[in-house]
Amino acid sequence: MGKQNKSQSSSSKKKQKKQLMQAFLGVIVVVAIVAAYMNFGASPAPMSDQTGSDQTTPASASSTLRNRMVLPATPRKPRPITRDPDQYTDPEVRQSYQAAKEAPEVVENMACYCGCFASAGHRSNLDCFTDDHGVGCALCRTIAIESVQMSRMGTPVSQIKRIIDERYSPPVR
Repeated sequence: MGKQNKSQSSSSKKKQKKQLMQAFLGVIVVVAIVAAYMNFGASPAPMSDQTGSDQTTPASASSTLRNRMVLPATPRKPRPITRDPDQYTDPEVRQSYQAAKEAPEVVENMACYCGCFASAGHRSNLDCFTDDHGVGCALCRTIAIESVQMSRMGTPVSQIKRIIDERYSPPVR
């Protein structure tokens, strides 16, 4: 009977070690995720507007974004082709795909905050309109439509990006 207790004790210790190691690895993963969120939520680098001149972020804008998870928008080279807006019947869907088609230089500088950055590998809001993702995602459509509307009113791309980030970037918890 002593051998059986010793075997169970050894097995129990191995199980405890395994659980401890799993917990330790879990903590490391959580810390890495929090660090990544904090890194994205730090002050974003100023973007250039369409004329190429750099604008610095005003203190009020940077303080608004300080505790937010601001995603970068990374334009792809070559720029991807968007889907044809005429293939969609829903007016909002068609409008968003049309906005992305007409002003890709604006939409590619906007981050998308629906989660497609991580789940679909999208690197900017423009990527949402190179496939059918924009059909089922109201947030993607809204970001594209609002961005292009602001651009038509003469708002520089860097300012549009700040506005979109302020409206839609999630808070860091």
